[in-house]
Amino acid sequence: ILTLFAMMGSMKTIDFAFRTALVRPLTPSFAAASLRSADPEIPIDMALAHRQHEKYVSALRSVLGLSVVSLPALPDYPDSVFVEDSAVVLGARCLLTRPGAASRRGEVPPMATAMERHAPGLTLIRPGPGDGDAFLDGGDVLRTSRHVFVGVSSRTNAAGVDMLRRASPLPVHAVSFGGAALHLKSVATMCGPSSVVYADTDAGRAARKAMTNVEGGLQWYPVSEERAANCIYANGAIIYPAGIKGEDEAIYTEMLEKVVGLRAAVQVDTGEMAKSDGALTCCSILLP
Repeated sequence: ILTLFAMMGSMKTIDFAFRTALVRPLTPSFAAASLRSADPEIPIDMALAHRQHEKYVSALRSVLGLSVVSLPALPDYPDSVFVEDSAVVLGARCLLTRPGAASRRGEVPPMATAMERHAPGLTLIRPGPGDGDAFLDGGDVLRTSRHVFVGVSSRTNAAGVDMLRRASPLPVHAVSFGGAALHLKSVATMCGPSSVVYADTDAGRAARKAMTNVEGGLQWYPVSEERAANCIYANGAIIYPAGIKGEDEAIYTEMLEKVVGLRAAVQVDTGEMAKSDGALTCCSILLP
């Protein structure tokens, strides 16, 4: 027993305290040229999308208590508002990714420049010569305090998981979840230090099972639809999607009562960006 406690005491952990969020504005080509798994004929209201993004940035500041750095727009990359996919920050390390969509790989060098300027204290890790077959989107990376879970999806492959494993200060575990979900964080996200909100769908349940097999002490909150399962937890507060079903909104109210240290849960509407598969976590990178 003493040996077990000694091992637990020495385990590496990373908390959910953050100081800064990196964001990038929408590009003029977002409505016409961003990647979309949903019906591409559904129109995107760019004026509304800009207003929603502004309110999103405001919530990062006012609800989550973050300092926000707005990076320069990348007009040649319609999906570049979804900054999460180009880098993964784990404690004092930052791994630059190789996005699964070839059209997005040009977003990574500008992110490297941004990290060097705005996060000089991080150890910046670039894909190596042997990572040419690796694909990794940041949206597939879900971190608890003690483990990193990586979804194997249409945008992240086994080689991408291995690339992150070599860079991570925490143990890394592949998660196969199936279904039509784009990323692991399309069906599950952290909503507390040891709490996860997940979609009560085949993909969400598969993710829960895989994660529970590794880390059994997590508390799980089921919601009925995938878009309700993506929230941002930082500094003791949550922002979660506006317009979700009443039963799912009730789950977030329940979190306020049950998740230790959770002080606020506020809705934010990013519905126009969701038409291009964007969720709340997609639009920022949080820095310690």
